[in-house]
This record gives sequence, structure tokens and C-alpha cells, in this order.
Amino acid sequence: MSRGTTDGSPRQKVFKTRAKALPQLLLKTRTLTLIVSALSAAFFLKPAIAQGSRPVRLSPEAEQHWRQGQRLLGTMQPRLALVEFDQALKLAPGNIAILAARGACLMRLKDFEGAYRDFHAALLKSPGQPDLLRLRGTANMCLCEADRAIDDLSQAIAIKPTAQAIFNRATCYIQTARYEKAIDDYTNLIKRRANLYPSLFQRGRVYYLLDEYDKAIVDFSAVIKADPNSALKCYICRGRAFAAKGRTDLALADLKKAVLLDDDYAESFYAPAVESLIESDARLEERPPANEQRSSTGKLKSLSSKQSQSNQEAGDKYLAEALALKEKKQLARALAACNLALKANGRSTTAHVLKGKILMDSGNYKAALACFNQAWTMDNLNLDAVRGRAEANAALGLPQRTLADLGKLVLASPDDPELRFRQAELFDKLKRSKEALAGYLKCLELDHRKELLKNKLGKDKDAYFRIAQATQALSAEQRRKASVRIEILKH
Repeated sequence: MSRGTTDGSPRQKVFKTRAKALPQLLLKTRTLTLIVSALSAAFFLKPAIAQGSRPVRLSPEAEQHWRQGQRLLGTMQPRLALVEFDQALKLAPGNIAILAARGACLMRLKDFEGAYRDFHAALLKSPGQPDLLRLRGTANMCLCEADRAIDDLSQAIAIKPTAQAIFNRATCYIQTARYEKAIDDYTNLIKRRANLYPSLFQRGRVYYLLDEYDKAIVDFSAVIKADPNSALKCYICRGRAFAAKGRTDLALADLKKAVLLDDDYAESFYAPAVESLIESDARLEERPPANEQRSSTGKLKSLSSKQSQSNQEAGDKYLAEALALKEKKQLARALAACNLALKANGRSTTAHVLKGKILMDSGNYKAALACFNQAWTMDNLNLDAVRGRAEANAALGLPQRTLADLGKLVLASPDDPELRFRQAELFDKLKRSKEALAGYLKCLELDHRKELLKNKLGKDKDAYFRIAQATQALSAEQRRKASVRIEILKH
């Protein structure tokens, strides 16, 4: 590894190249916690549901399929287990325990719509069952139906306040920007010492969204001290909070600690918070990332090493061709090339996302949504898929699902003024004026710090009008400050 230069030029280039990867690490922690939480619930379903819930005695044949399905589910073979549960349900239609177990299989297979249907059917036969409410709520959460998830999880918590239900509800509160309620749920878990370190970490991230940087720093520091395995992401987040407070010395100190743990991740993910400092700081080591992320809008993701070399070359060739044709607005040919890329490698999330973008440009929003969903279920760290899904849901008139995905993106990139603006815009449409105003003002504050919004919004005069409208609820002094920012944006 070579040392950085004092003029900062090479380092700035490296950081800008890798800054696009910023949200991935932070989304990883949140999304994996969310999904593992959901699947854990499904895996331990039988003890919670089976007892006393069977409406009829199972026949010997149904019992055999039931037991075989349980065995296969327990050995992580959900596809085979699903076949067994299907057979059991044919012999015992409407059996609550089998419906719940099949829902567990579908959760593992990331068929959240199917899982929701099974949990819902079971609840129709056994209303108020807290474990089923929790699981249906988790399925709703994975479907980006955060409000419905909150309803289910709240009912489950009122009857049986499990840590998992509370943690998942907090996740949904974040997705819908109900940050104070998320804080309450995490604080409840911390007092109970349940999901302690994930709850501390998540609460710190929410405090950051609320501009309560001192409290965020306290939470991140507590996790660093008690859970060394979480130190990397906490140094990154705590450093960002120090930077927001203007403590650049402490921000850089945390960056360097993170670099020692994982230089590629730390330098990439930290860059936006301290980019202005890097030019004058020559003490950090520099090297190109060992495994640099490739954006689906620019560089192409490498295909799985398990694919043959010929398939890799074919997939790359077709993807490059599809991207070039999309940029030329030759959408039919671009779609055909993308389909060839998927034929060469159906597990390519980049190809699924690119196909979704082509379909969006073609106005086929429903098919585009299916592509983005496919990419996300294959790789729940893929922010391109989340962003694309948010756009598709917005185009299809599904504001609640759009809001949930925007919530994910804001949590992953809390300092992005464009994301905050789009979130505020949606709150406006949903008549949530308090959240809309807070979002618009935060957007102005972030733009003041980063000077990005003017370029991103371009000639969107309606954007300035909406912000100006929102500021009418402010005091005279607050309006004066906001109007100054609006004028800067216009010029």
C-alpha cells in the first residue's frame, strides 16, 4: 500500500470512485437483521403454533407428509418441504399448523406474497393468535407494507410482547419516518437487554436521523466497547456523527480505526462524511479496492465464479450491449440483449436490475417491479434494486410501498438531500404535513452542507414551490433562513 499525497488529488479520485458503495454496508446490517429476524421466526414456528391449533386430527398419510416437511424445513431444504406441506394440505385443507409451516417455507424462499396469504388464511381460522400476527406482520414488512405490518405487530405485542415483534415494528417505524416511535421500541428492548447490540446500533442510527448526534455517539460507543464484532460499522457511523458536529479531528480518528479493521470498506463508506477533509490529510494509506463494487448504471457486476468462462464472457457481452442500447433509447433491442444476458446467467442481479430499468423506460411498470423484486430477493444489499422498486411502486400508484423503500434508502444514505426531498414529497401526497415539512427543511440543511440538491433537482421549479409552501408554517425568522436557501438553490 502506498501513502496518499498531500495535494489530495489521487485520494479524492479514489474516494469519489468508491463513494457510490456507501449505502451497501449500512443497508447490509439493517436488511440482514430484518431478514434473519423474519426467517428465525419462521424456523421456530412449530412449537408456537402447533400446540392446540389443529382443527382436525391428521390422517396417518397427512401426518407423514407433515413430519417429513418439518424434517426438511429443519435441514434447510424449504423447496422439498414445500412439496410435503402442499400434500399435507390436500389431505387436511385449512389446517392452521400446516398453513403456518408452509408460510415459513415461503418466507425462506422469499415468496413473501405467498407467505402472507398462508399466515392470513391461518389467522382467519384462529383470530388473535400472536405468533401468527407476528409472522403476518413480518411478511407485510418484507412486502414493504409497513403500515399493515405495524398494525399486525402491535396487536401481537399487546398479547405477547416478544423481542422479535418489537424489533421488527421499530424497523417499520423507521421505514415510515416515525423515528420517535422507533426510538421508544429500541429503548424498550435495550432496557430488557433483548437484541441489545443490534438495538443500540439501530437506535444510534435513528438518533442520527433526528440530528441528535450526541445520543447517537453514546449508542455507537457502547456497542464498540461491548461488541468488537460490530466495531467497523460503529466507527463509520460514529465518525459520521462527529463530522456532523464539526469535530473533524474525532471523525478522522474513527475513520482511521475503521481503516485498520477493513481499509477497503472503511475508506469507501466513510468518504461522503469527510470528503472535504481528505484533500488536506495525507496520513491515510491508499490503494484501489480489492473487490470494488460495480454499479449497474456504470460498470457491470462480475458474474458468479461458478459459471463457466464462456457464460461469463457471454453475459458480460450482452449486458454491455443492453446498457449501450438503453442509452441510445433502443429499448426493444436493449431488452432482447438483457434477456440473453439472463439466459447466460439467471442469477445476475445486475441483469435483473438493468432489465427493470429498461422496462421502466418502456412504461411497463408492473414487469419492471417484478425484475427489481427478483434482484432484491437474490441480493437484499442491492440498493439499485431498492431504488428501482421505489420508482416502480410510485409509478404504479403504491405510495405506502414506495415510502417503505425510501425509508430504507434514507437510513442507508442519511445525508443525501435528494432522498430526503423525495421522501418529503411523498409525505406531502399522503397528507402527512408534519413529516413533509421536516423533510423539506432537512433537505435544505443538507444541501447547505453538501451543495448537491441544486444539481440533482435541476429545473424542477415545483420543488422550490413545495418547499416555499411548507415553510409558511414556520416562524418569521425560520422563513427568512429557509428563503435564503431556496434562493441559493434557484441560482
